Amino acid sequence: MKVTPMRDCIIVKPDDMIKETEGGIILSDATYRRPTTGTIMNVGPDVIDELKEGTRVFFGEYSGNKYTFEWNGEDIECLLMTSEDIFATLER
Repeated sequence: MKVTPMRDCIIVKPDDMIKETEGGIILSDATYRRPTTGTIMNVGPDVIDELKEGTRVFFGEYSGNKYTFEWNGEDIECLLMTSEDIFATLER
């Protein structure tokens, strides 16, 4: 199923949550925070040119609504948010 966002909406695949520290300490569910970085999967027609598919972005911890989409034959959890929820783009 192809999901196309409307207006200035963006579909972002958040990065995986870190469940273990570099020192090997395993974090409980209550300890770790939601991811605040991710990769744009698809954008609506009214989104600015800087935000396009494949761009890594930084967003608020509670930004967007969580949905599960089928993408290339597999179910992935994504966030549906507006372009106003994006704070910055990231370069690797």
